[in-house]
Amino acid sequence: MMKADDIVSGVTGSAGHPLTVRVSSPRAGIRRSVAAGLFTGVIASAGVVPATHAATRDEVIHLNAAYPSGSVMVCSKNLPGDGKMIQPTVLQMRGTVVDRKQDSAVYEVSSTWSIPGKSSSSDLTLKLRMLERMDDKGSYSSIVPDSMSVSMPSVGPAGEESVLEGFRRRLPAGEIFTPFSNIEITDFPSYTVQTRGEPTSYCHRESAGS
Repeated sequence: MMKADDIVSGVTGSAGHPLTVRVSSPRAGIRRSVAAGLFTGVIASAGVVPATHAATRDEVIHLNAAYPSGSVMVCSKNLPGDGKMIQPTVLQMRGTVVDRKQDSAVYEVSSTWSIPGKSSSSDLTLKLRMLERMDDKGSYSSIVPDSMSVSMPSVGPAGEESVLEGFRRRLPAGEIFTPFSNIEITDFPSYTVQTRGEPTSYCHRESAGS
């Protein structure tokens, strides 16, 4: 499965903690607190928290088969605020399966951070292409650097470029590993992903594809 959390966490920092993005633009002093989080997964330094009914490799293979090329999955998680500057944020990740083989896949991923009650113009959306391969222990994900783009209307083009550069500086070196033990299949083909120190990601199939 696509472990978008791992990928997004990898470029933003620990998913359970806010990332403050300072934007240099014609409107000097703009400051955006962006709750970091992904599409389901783990950053390289995150600890493993086995799910209550952790999925096996065979179960994940069966789960992957329910997401063929053309299918769309949606994952969401609620990121807590700190009661001060950081507001509670919702992270929604949508992934389209571009190509799937038995032990590998290519995804187009769109991740949006939004603050409930705020105008959508303040939302931050990160788009990227993700490559994934699988072995007997788990999956390994990586980002295609040139595929990354950012949309954040409230800060304008210059601000968006600054935010994008911040993401690029945080790109993990190499692949990000996600063990099968982080995944729990709930109401098939829905599933959850749990990583130590991060809120649970809840994922479901939006479109079955071909």
